[in-house]
Amino acid sequence: MADNIIINANTPMQATMRTTNTAGVHTPHSMAEIWVNSSQVTNTNAIPVLTILANGVPVVSGSNAFPVIDNNSANLVGQAANLNIQVANVAAQVANGMHFSNSQAVSNTSPVPVSQLDAGSLGTGTFNRGATGQLFNIETTGYDSISVQVTNSGNGSTVTYLGSDDNATWVTLVGSVTGSGGSGNPTTNTTSNAAGLMTFSVKPRYFQANVSTFVGTPNVQGTYVLRKAPHFSDSIYINNSNTHAVPVNAQLLNTAGSFEAERGNIDSSANVLTFTTSNTSANSANQINYSHKGLVAYLSVTANSGAVSGTINVYNVDPVSGMAVLIANSATQANLAVANSISLQVHPGLTASGNAANALLSRTFKVGVVFAGTGNITGALTYSLIR
Repeated sequence: MADNIIINANTPMQATMRTTNTAGVHTPHSMAEIWVNSSQVTNTNAIPVLTILANGVPVVSGSNAFPVIDNNSANLVGQAANLNIQVANVAAQVANGMHFSNSQAVSNTSPVPVSQLDAGSLGTGTFNRGATGQLFNIETTGYDSISVQVTNSGNGSTVTYLGSDDNATWVTLVGSVTGSGGSGNPTTNTTSNAAGLMTFSVKPRYFQANVSTFVGTPNVQGTYVLRKAPHFSDSIYINNSNTHAVPVNAQLLNTAGSFEAERGNIDSSANVLTFTTSNTSANSANQINYSHKGLVAYLSVTANSGAVSGTINVYNVDPVSGMAVLIANSATQANLAVANSISLQVHPGLTASGNAANALLSRTFKVGVVFAGTGNITGALTYSLIR
């Protein structure tokens, strides 16, 4: 009797049990081996895994393909037309776990070698079209991204990229175009009209590329590859722009049902009031206080043709009626000039003085200037919001 007993071995997988022959008694070794294509499984002869999608359901196909569903390789579940291992009347205990031909136990550091295809014939293809119409249409179930490379643009023809769940109603998709530097910047449209590589997330079930405008010869040509890896853009978009700073540890404040980031001290982006050879008193339009308690208002004067004096006023605005309520005013500055412009500080906790007021700024406020005297001034009113 031979030392090796083959147990109901069917093509393509062969199960072999090694035994020790002692006086005609065969004792199984505490070792199990996996064979594929009449060879033991090794790093160079891995277990093939091939997933083909039929109506969205993973099935197994191929002469020697079966899926591995356990990370520890303790359970190998196989389904293939020619795989049917039946072991009967075998009394054997494998105490030392599963081994390969090198007698090394399977573990997290010595896993079962498995070869797995990224896309296969289902997820790759080429296109070549010399007129408007469809370049390709492919089901994307089981994949997370697709790369489309236009190798010939058809003299600047326009390619449009679409997605659909029912393969009938299509919507345009936005992808990332890879530039010469290798960085992916999200496009602001859904088309391309030059040779290059675009990558898309494939959340819809179907993906389609069409020639929407054909310019002329040569044809629009290229390739596409479906990937299991998700697509991530290299750019971060905030408020529909990749030029905004990323808020870090910013607390979101609920303001009348909407949320806005908490802000530090900020300046008015432009002059709130501008005076050009004028001495007419004026108030600003309503201003928004985001998350601040007070402000510093400035009246800067560059010219005074007479003896114009000025006073800065700060108002809180009633959110319902719109009525402006005076909460602070500066000391009146006579003979306004560059050397004696005015600033007024408003903040709770300040000690009240001529140009400082102990007051709390409301969500909506306004600032203004009251002039007196003769002549005209040239200048501007601005402010800084203070936490």
